[in-house]
Amino acid sequence: MCDNKNGNERVPRLTFESSHSDARIFTIEDPSAIAFRIWPAGMSDSPLKLDIDSPSCAARALCRFFDRPSAAKEWAGRRVLELGSGCGMVGMLLAWWGAKVTLTDLPDVLDHLRKNIAATFEREGQTRKDVSITAKALAWGGPVDSSFLSPPPDDIVIADCIYHPALHPLLLRTLCALCPPGSETRIWFSETLRWPRKQNRFFRRFLKAGFSLRLLSPANEATIRSAVPGTGRSDDQNAFV
Repeated sequence: MCDNKNGNERVPRLTFESSHSDARIFTIEDPSAIAFRIWPAGMSDSPLKLDIDSPSCAARALCRFFDRPSAAKEWAGRRVLELGSGCGMVGMLLAWWGAKVTLTDLPDVLDHLRKNIAATFEREGQTRKDVSITAKALAWGGPVDSSFLSPPPDDIVIADCIYHPALHPLLLRTLCALCPPGSETRIWFSETLRWPRKQNRFFRRFLKAGFSLRLLSPANEATIRSAVPGTGRSDDQNAFV
């Protein structure tokens, strides 16, 4: 992959390495588009400053949260859907551990996702034949293709996707379609702290839609939560006032 402006070749970069397994995730960074970067956390004058080495990167934080000695046993065979995948770091890590992963984003992101899948699982002439991972288009707010629901996902992962209020109703509509009442799908959020009031507005809507929310890893920069269809309650509900 080359930068058309200066001809510099973009090569895959190691962006996550597991501390408890042989998982090594590679991505190709492209500063020309939001979806092709791995965003850092933190409130600053430039909220979208690129720094994938930041320990508080939302995707990296979620990878570290999942990274444990029992990860391969916990994720093997689970059906995972990643929304707003961008570079696909989290989904690729779960696929490494045996999950059946579908990365999703807008159509113009899919080629980049597939390049990252190849960069991670087709290295040095060796292709991982035991990995189940694909990239598909999914636009929030529109009809959800039946292929995403047959069978329904066991887990949905969302890293750094609620920063823009205009996207909130679209994302919520998609989550409601993917997780109807009675569903046992788990949702995992990892969010950087940029605009707390705007981001909390999403979680207030999310709770009103009937999801139950649990705070797993509080931080000033990257916060991880899990959710399931349920009672519309949260163990940190006061945070969204």
